[in-house]
Amino acid sequence: MSEIFSVLADPTRRAILVALVEGPQTVSQLVAVTQEGQPTVSKHLKTLREAGLVSAQVAGQARVYSIDVAPLNEAAEFLSQINPGSAPLVSQNDIQAALGDAGEKLGGLLAAGTTWLNAQIAAKVADSNLDVNQLGKDLGRRLADAKSVATEVATGTEQQVRNEVAQLSGLLGAKVAEARAAVFKPRFTNQNPETD
Repeated sequence: MSEIFSVLADPTRRAILVALVEGPQTVSQLVAVTQEGQPTVSKHLKTLREAGLVSAQVAGQARVYSIDVAPLNEAAEFLSQINPGSAPLVSQNDIQAALGDAGEKLGGLLAAGTTWLNAQIAAKVADSNLDVNQLGKDLGRRLADAKSVATEVATGTEQQVRNEVAQLSGLLGAKVAEARAAVFKPRFTNQNPETD
């Protein structure tokens, strides 16, 4: 038991334990909490690990540390003997049970909130005299009209492009014919030796 008290005598180690009560943390997270250097925090974690107050698990390239309050029970019993009014330490099971209860209550509140919100939306829809079926039909009709217009525009554009391609093809054919005629034009010259 004296080992536990000597481990807890250091304020940095106590700060690490308090931080780990919130949940598992990496060395870099504990460095940020304690404002100590990484080597110092690592040294304190080693001491806490040797005392059985923390455990480490490898997660990728990092180690994640968790608190283990079981070794503190003997110290807590001693403290409760000399200070009977002090509250005992809670175990991890107690913490997990409390978190489970809190999660259950939160889930119930969220479900109740969702039910209330759905009721409010339904009331607003009813108050606005909206016919949801008619709204769906109107939306469907507008989508069909938009599709029809888009099809007409696409068909018209396609025909226009085809006409322009045909015109360009005709012009190109004419230019090719002119170029061919100019290149292969027969040269008839009147070679009269008397005029030369």
